[in-house]
Amino acid sequence: MYVAECMDARVTALHDGTYRVVADDVLGANGITVFEDRIFVGQFIPGGSIYEVYRDDRPARLVARDVEGPNGLTIGADRLLYTALPFAGQVARVSIDGGEVEVVLDGLAAPCSCRTGPDGRIYVGLGGSGEVLAFDPETSATQTVGRGRPGMDNLDITADGRLFVSYYIDGAVYELYPDGRSREIVAPGLMGPYGLAATTDGLCVADGLGAATVTEDLALVRTEKITDPGFPGYVRGLCASADRAAMFVTNNLGMVTRHMAGSWTSPETWAEGLGECTGVAARGDGVVVAGSGSGRVLGLPRAGETVELASGLERPSDVAVAADGSVYVSDEARGTVEVVGPDATRTVFANDLLVPQGIAVDRDGLVVCEVGRRRLVWLPFDGSERRVIADDLPVGENGMLRPTVNGLPMMIPGPIAPFAGVEVDDHGTIYVAADQEGSVIALCRV
Repeated sequence: MYVAECMDARVTALHDGTYRVVADDVLGANGITVFEDRIFVGQFIPGGSIYEVYRDDRPARLVARDVEGPNGLTIGADRLLYTALPFAGQVARVSIDGGEVEVVLDGLAAPCSCRTGPDGRIYVGLGGSGEVLAFDPETSATQTVGRGRPGMDNLDITADGRLFVSYYIDGAVYELYPDGRSREIVAPGLMGPYGLAATTDGLCVADGLGAATVTEDLALVRTEKITDPGFPGYVRGLCASADRAAMFVTNNLGMVTRHMAGSWTSPETWAEGLGECTGVAARGDGVVVAGSGSGRVLGLPRAGETVELASGLERPSDVAVAADGSVYVSDEARGTVEVVGPDATRTVFANDLLVPQGIAVDRDGLVVCEVGRRRLVWLPFDGSERRVIADDLPVGENGMLRPTVNGLPMMIPGPIAPFAGVEVDDHGTIYVAADQEGSVIALCRV
């Protein structure tokens, strides 16, 4: 089995339980297909290329260049390579030996994948609409053969014509039937999750490629996604404003945006170019941000104004603001939580934590997600005895950090590191972003 690792720019092979790298320099490797023992892979980036890669040390062979985000490759019965072009809304084809790229379908809703069916038609998934089309290469006729929901990522079709689709937005897998019905195979979940914010619209979840809301009855409702116009990129940190009527978002591009609660597609830009940022917390009418990549804590008192509050940290992960205005920051690399003073000084509040990430104020103390020990710890402000609130949480990966990925050049630049956020709502319910299993854990007072 061959796997295109999109955010790590490589193609790997799995055989007899052993992985090995086939190609490790294919930026944006995503669409992949094997035909007559030959491996083809496309670069899912603007102006990308399609290559044939080899199991030995031969360099990759260029099949087509300057293709707008080729994805979901397949070889048709005509021995031509078909690819979905989500950015352009097209399906194109090219000879497997190289040549001119020909557009065969246009005006589609974010086509995401192509597969060759047993009837010789090319099946095309439409990520924008959730439909699946069948295209006849001989007559150019198209037919809708399945209906899912938006956010589709990939599809496959068996030798007896059964159709299966997957979703990048929530990891779900379904079988689609010709009569419009579907069968759930893998249930939808969260792909991160990262930041959490208790707002007047419910508990909002920053989930990387998309967003979700947890309602009062703890139901998970999917909202917007990265392909929606105005969505603020690959979302990471999240906090509610002081009145919980708005929310602030950090993304992987170093942006901070302000939104009305639950609305992800009409942002007000507060800062850009901050580098890798994760946690964010409300402070007055503005926010404080953890500059994970720069080792800084930044204050944004208003849109367009950035103030350095502290520097010299190793990897600040999250920030929290106490009722008296004190700023707390978790440093996951040093295993500390520190208090940032008004003159940029830092005082260690706790120094024996193992990978502390998400932090939040809970009454007269701090709640800390200690990822390295997979537990939630309460640290009182007065320095009295700490308390373990919950342990054996599904965060990290067996007590260790989940891997950092390199990102997708020109689209979702990395590094993208793990981050388990924490939030406390007005009723005292504590929420944890459980990134190991793609869920949100709610801890309610009894």
